[in-house]
Amino acid sequence: MFYNAIEYFFGQKSLFSDRLLGVIYAYCRGAHVSVYLLFRRLNARIQRFLNAITAVFILLFGLCIFLYGYKYWWLEYSRGWRHFGMLDVPMSYTRIALPIVGLILIYQVAITIYDHIKALRSVGKDRGLNGRERLG
Repeated sequence: MFYNAIEYFFGQKSLFSDRLLGVIYAYCRGAHVSVYLLFRRLNARIQRFLNAITAVFILLFGLCIFLYGYKYWWLEYSRGWRHFGMLDVPMSYTRIALPIVGLILIYQVAITIYDHIKALRSVGKDRGLNGRERLG
């Protein structure tokens, strides 16, 4: 819906922002590409740990999208670059999608990392001092 509003307002498609919004949507739904050949053979605690590490790397990727998107937007905004054509709108209007998408990805991944850490701690509390599970 957000993308359709941007397309309607500016009258053109932005393939790059479309793909980035798709990445965020797929991440929220847990539909991102994963390889489970070895992963599913590991025990649950190691799987949770690897999921948390993967989320940290995705967080760093989102941070890069935000920072470089912001730099790119600021460069166009400060120099007054414009799209030439029918609309003749400033390029900064269409490039603002990059830092916004980066922030949304950072927010979503931060929630995921929090959930992973909470799950790792809850597994640790259920274990005894020797690493054996408690009975009863």
